[in-house]
Formats: sequence, structure tokens, C-alpha cells
Amino acid sequence: IFILRSPSVLLVVVIIFDFVTKIPVANQPLGVLAMIDSGELDWKVLAISLEDPLASDLNDVADIKRLLPNTIAGIREWFRWYKTPDGKPLNTFGYGTIYTL
Repeated sequence: IFILRSPSVLLVVVIIFDFVTKIPVANQPLGVLAMIDSGELDWKVLAISLEDPLASDLNDVADIKRLLPNTIAGIREWFRWYKTPDGKPLNTFGYGTIYTL
């Protein structure tokens, strides 16, 4: 999993499996995650690089769950915990799920 920060407010989580030397430019959005960070809504976009061999098989969140079990759970847990080493509280999530775009 590669996290690509864009110049905008959104953070794009790009699922890739052949991490070579370049940041993927073309990607297919698959879903969004509503993270609550310090009381504010912080949308995360899940996407796959169009160069990834699985790109043609992953079209939405259901495909991620079917073909890559536990990947979404891992992404959620990473975002839940990633600020705790800095002494910040666990992040939470709104709307209860990851939504397909």
C-alpha cells in the first residue's frame, strides 16, 4: 500500500504491489473512507495504480474485499493508530464503512 499526498486536502491511498521507483500517476479511485481526525472530517480516497496487474480486476470496495482480504481492515487500522506515537488519540471513522465511488 502506498500513500500519495496530493496538493489538495484529500489523501489518496493507492494499492500497489510492484513498488519500483516511481509514484503512480494514473490511478483508479475505488472508494472513500471518512476518517475523523482531531474532531474534523478527513476524507481518504482508496485507489489502485492503473499500472498494477490487479487494476483490471479491482473496480470497487467489494472487489478489494473479495480479492485482497484484510487489506481494507489494515488500511483502517493504520489510519486509526498512525498518530498515536506523537501522543495523539486514536482516530475514528464516520459513516461506519468505506464507500465505493
